[in-house]
Amino acid sequence: MKTIIIVVFLIAFCLGQRLDINSDSCRKYLQKFGAADVPDGYGATKLSSSGDVKFVTGSNDVQVNLRYSDFDLFYDTTYFGLVQEDGKPASDTCLDLKLWKFTSNSYSDPIQVTDIPIIASNNFTKRWRYYTFIIPGKELGTRLVQTSNSNQFIYKGFYAIAYYVTGTDDVQYTFFFEFSVIVDRATGTSVDTVFKPLTQTATIDCLPNQICQIKTDSIIKWCTDLACDEYATPDLHFYDNFVLQQVVTTAGMNFYLTQTEVWYTGDGILKKAKIIVVDNSVKGQVIIQLRAEIVWSSVKFKVSSTLSTTQAGARRLWTDQTFYDDVIGYTEEIECIKAEGAKECPDCEQQCDAQGYANYDCSACLSSIIIAFIFVLLIVA
Repeated sequence: MKTIIIVVFLIAFCLGQRLDINSDSCRKYLQKFGAADVPDGYGATKLSSSGDVKFVTGSNDVQVNLRYSDFDLFYDTTYFGLVQEDGKPASDTCLDLKLWKFTSNSYSDPIQVTDIPIIASNNFTKRWRYYTFIIPGKELGTRLVQTSNSNQFIYKGFYAIAYYVTGTDDVQYTFFFEFSVIVDRATGTSVDTVFKPLTQTATIDCLPNQICQIKTDSIIKWCTDLACDEYATPDLHFYDNFVLQQVVTTAGMNFYLTQTEVWYTGDGILKKAKIIVVDNSVKGQVIIQLRAEIVWSSVKFKVSSTLSTTQAGARRLWTDQTFYDDVIGYTEEIECIKAEGAKECPDCEQQCDAQGYANYDCSACLSSIIIAFIFVLLIVA
């Protein structure tokens, strides 16, 4: 009997053993967090994390997919992946994975998420590894930060995954990201999603258990024309053309800005803008011409671009890896975008006429009520 107890103890002990953080074996994992493959060491980390978000088909459940490149050791039978969530035995790991959520984009009030399972998967062609977690539609209001307008619910998630030395609070690498999902208020149907990673340079001093001061990778300026020789904040009206310039402020990011996106953001608004003209011919900046597509009060423009070694958007030097980091910047908040010919900020009717929905303190727009009525009729039919 004593022999059996000893054997069971030894088996349990061995199964619970983890690699020492200072061992050569663990060093193989830590090297995956190495510097970017550029001479000055700036840009993305070697891990090159990114992701996407989408609605699960036929529901309002939100699926968040995080990915990282494991290109060098993807097929290694021992040193593939990083943590147990990658399908590794505990005895082959020296790191633990934790998922954190925050209540704002200051990332200063972490709450560890332990009641949502993390599902691992792989892309064998590109040698990417994925972590996926799903937020049930009925929990969007508690898992995410909610705002709304007269016709939509807008949910924003501020999250991070962090790798810790096993059994400690010693953080080795943290990937901060944010995402947004929009749901129609009347029908409950999904409208849009957006995922944006934060760069390592923007979060270089941030840890999940400390107050985080996000650094700005770029500034956004209002130009008077496409030459961007002069700057001034415009008095914007619906359908007015205007020009923004994104300029990288982080030292060493001497890359072209590609895949530029512009979003209208603010209290109860999140809408992707249609870009008319993009000029990214100069490294470290991009000039964007747009046309005002909404009528709204208290608006900021969010601009994000992807760093690239070529103007056309060449990929990183390593085969099949992702692009360099995204850089994000915001304009200062403007009082409003007015209706055509108006001298004052818009009322509810002007907002409904422009984009079919209005601020949250307005009644639902008539067009939305008609659409909702038709939707109900279709369900009944």
